[in-house]
Amino acid sequence: RPTRALDVAEVSIPARRIQGRASLAKAYLYFGGSLFNDNDGNDGPDMSVELQVPGAADFAEVRGAALYRSMPIPGFPEVTLYTVRADITELIRSAGGEMTGSYKVRGFASDIFYRDQRHTAANASFSVVLIYEEPRLPPRTIAIFDGMQEVLGSTLTLDLGGFFVSPVPSGSLTFYALEGDCNPGPGDCGMGNNLSGAERIRVRASDPAREITLSDPLNPPNDIFNRTINTVEPPGRNIPGTDIDEFDISRALKPGDMSVEVEITTPTARNGNSGELVGLAYVIVGVDVFAPELRVDSRIEIRSEKGQRLPGYLPGEPLRIDYVLSNTGNLPATAVKLVADLPANVTNFEIAEQPADAMVTVDKSGGAA
Repeated sequence: RPTRALDVAEVSIPARRIQGRASLAKAYLYFGGSLFNDNDGNDGPDMSVELQVPGAADFAEVRGAALYRSMPIPGFPEVTLYTVRADITELIRSAGGEMTGSYKVRGFASDIFYRDQRHTAANASFSVVLIYEEPRLPPRTIAIFDGMQEVLGSTLTLDLGGFFVSPVPSGSLTFYALEGDCNPGPGDCGMGNNLSGAERIRVRASDPAREITLSDPLNPPNDIFNRTINTVEPPGRNIPGTDIDEFDISRALKPGDMSVEVEITTPTARNGNSGELVGLAYVIVGVDVFAPELRVDSRIEIRSEKGQRLPGYLPGEPLRIDYVLSNTGNLPATAVKLVADLPANVTNFEIAEQPADAMVTVDKSGGAA
């Protein structure tokens, strides 16, 4: 229930959220909110805003490339919810590539009144999604749902996959919800307890015994859409119409899992004041990859039989070529097989060095020699 309009909306991404040597791979801006059919001149989605990113001297216009709108909402024929997605990768890079710091949005024509009255579903917000690379971190597989899916007195189930949980299960889930209702009534938004019914997010993978209900000190398990943002510093509380939170879901995963099921439930509206209307903008699941990563060194150095590096060599002179196989991953490798077909004139080969405690066997039957 917004009480005022902001000329500039601002959020700060703290340095603790992104490692110091990280480089930007991709960045998106999501913005949106409510849209009332009341012929007030603000009856269509606003597809562009002005954004100032960290390091930039001024605002720049950002136009969305994708628009997502909700279906008609039962009990609320006068309102729809929507989000717009814009790629802001080059905007951040042109400002120096800094990802932490202040992001400011202005010029968003948000529709937060039905005619001239406040409305329980009124909301307006934005979110920044940053995908970055850092060599010291484990690789991560990212699965994302985005759009605009309304949930009101119902349960929505999302299947997110495309990853493989490694021997060390580790992952997180972040959601962004446009959320306008407070329960059981407008005076109870700050109670932290949804008295009108189940309001929760459950995450499960292949093992039902590992199912978890998302919660943390800011988000009770029965009131998950409670107007908080735990991805900023300090965490945001009682933010009208917005919920952006991240949770550790490692306990729900086990090695070998290739998908997770995300179940989102909100209570049914009663008498216009109860229930919970949520517009789900995105759900992002990130799964850390813990696995060996084997690479063959492509630098083949040609040396003499005694190991000397020569500026040139004569036909028939004995040469030595080294193949180096390195594990650049974050777990030991087992049952590794290196295959090299050797030319017919090769006279001998040997394993010059092997990993500690490794058992190395050689099959000399392959190749031309």
